[in-house]
Order: sequence, then structure tokens, then C-alpha cells
Amino acid sequence: MATLTIPNEAELIAFSTRYALGGLGQVRGIQGGTVNSSFAIRLGETPYFLRIYEEQGVAGATAELSLLRRLVERKVPTPPPVATRAGDYVSELAGKPAALFQWSPGEMRCQKSVRPADTRKLGVALARMHLAGAGESPRPGRFDVERLLERCERIRAADAELATSLAAGLQVVSERRQPLPSGLIHGDLFRDNVLWHGDDLSALIDFESASYGTYAYDLMVTTLAWCMGDSLDGTLVRALFAGYQSQRPLSEGEKEALCVEGSFACHRFAITRITDNAIRIGKDYRRFIERNRVLTSLGARGVRELCGV
Repeated sequence: MATLTIPNEAELIAFSTRYALGGLGQVRGIQGGTVNSSFAIRLGETPYFLRIYEEQGVAGATAELSLLRRLVERKVPTPPPVATRAGDYVSELAGKPAALFQWSPGEMRCQKSVRPADTRKLGVALARMHLAGAGESPRPGRFDVERLLERCERIRAADAELATSLAAGLQVVSERRQPLPSGLIHGDLFRDNVLWHGDDLSALIDFESASYGTYAYDLMVTTLAWCMGDSLDGTLVRALFAGYQSQRPLSEGEKEALCVEGSFACHRFAITRITDNAIRIGKDYRRFIERNRVLTSLGARGVRELCGV
């Protein structure tokens, strides 16, 4: 989440009148991500979450909100979107698509505070999301090999050696990927996309990167985001996988592919963090180069052992 677009007061008042929720109160920008602009906004006496879509058009935003409404109906813990007086879920603010969501109370975990009980609950929630997405026809992912290689060419102008290394590694690991069970994935379940209320997981948020993909990839993205400080914490990893498999057991093929899927995730996030200029908000691409080094050193068998599968 971030504040890339900052609407003025007149625009916010016009936006708020489209909802039967009361007058405009305090508006506060929420910093954190790189794609959309996010705000805490109060209408009447009630807080809401406001998103301005920076990259998606109206059609893309509408499709995402329709998906979220179905996931809410299937008991996935994610804040439901709020309809306007006219019954629409996508509105306009500052010339861009915008949406309002019910406010979900909770806080984000810092890395040092993450416990095995947390990653187990996270694994349960991720597996339930995968199961709830059965029957959906999500859009293809925005970060396939071809588009990631295009981003590598953008890197080349600034650092040819780095671009060559990332592109070569990406091609090697992509050729090693195999067909695996696939469906709706979150694609970006980092710590800033999960809210906690006390010891309870209260919400999965920011489905901007939700798409069709392999479940093993989504699980490894989550593993790399939650279970690695200076190194991969086996206790956290095994708790995450135990929680996940309590709801959706992994196939033998998925278990064997965890190292490859994790390596693909490392290349994806290293490349996009460079090209999205995410270093400026503390999202350093080099962390994923290091994660890839760790996975590569472990190999397929070592990763399975680490995950307890």
C-alpha cells in the first residue's frame, strides 16, 4: 500500500457523497506498498479503507472486487467492498478507479514478532483461500517469464551485469518448472498484507496480484516472506506447512517442486522490486537474491526437509 495519488478535499467530498454512509471525516494516507494508493477514511462515525487503483482500469478493478465479494461469501477472511448508493463497487476519485472497503481492525506483524503459532494460522488461511477459489477463472498472472524478461531489459540500462544475471537465472528456473495443481493464488502474501487482532489472524488483504498460478508457488512466496530473517527459520516454515496441509495436503509433485517454485518467486520479486523502485520504501531486491542463494544451496531435498514434507 502507498499514497501515490493524493486527492484534494473537493474530490474526497464528491466521492463520499456517492455512499450513504455519512459525511466526510478524517482521511489519512497509509504508506507501505508500491502499486495502489491507500487511505484510512472516516465517513460519519465509521472508519473505512479507501483504495485508488493506480494501474488497473475500471474493468480490472471491477473484476477484482467481484472476486473479493465471492471470497467473502466463502468465508475467506478479507474485508468486503462497500457499494455506492447506485449499487456499484467501483467509483472514481482523482480521475482513477477507486473502491471503499469495510475497515478490518488489526495490526501487521514485524518479522521479529512472528511465532510458529502465527505461521500455522497463516498456512491454514492460505490453504482455505486456495480451496475457496475452486471454480474461479482468475486472470493470468502479470509476472510471467516474458514480462519479467522485459523488465530485465529495463534494468540493463542501469546495470547490465545485474540484468544479465537475473535474466539468465530466470530462464533456467522457468525451464525447470513443471505442471502443478493450480488455481486462484494471492501472489503477494507478505507481512504487510495480513492483519492480526491479538493472536488471531483477522484479514488477508490486497489481492492486487491475485491471479491464476500454482499453489506451490503461492506457498513458497508466503514462506520466503514470513519465515526468513537472516536465514530461513525451520520452525516457522514447518508450522506454516503443517497448517497448510491440515486443510489441503500437498501432492508429491508439489513437494518435489518447492525449491524450483521458490526460486522462481525469488527472481520475480527481485526483478519487480528493482523496476518498481521499491528500494525507496525499504523493499530491497537483494533480499530475494539472498533467498534464492539459500534455496539453491539447500536443493530440492533440503527444502523438503526444511518444510517437513
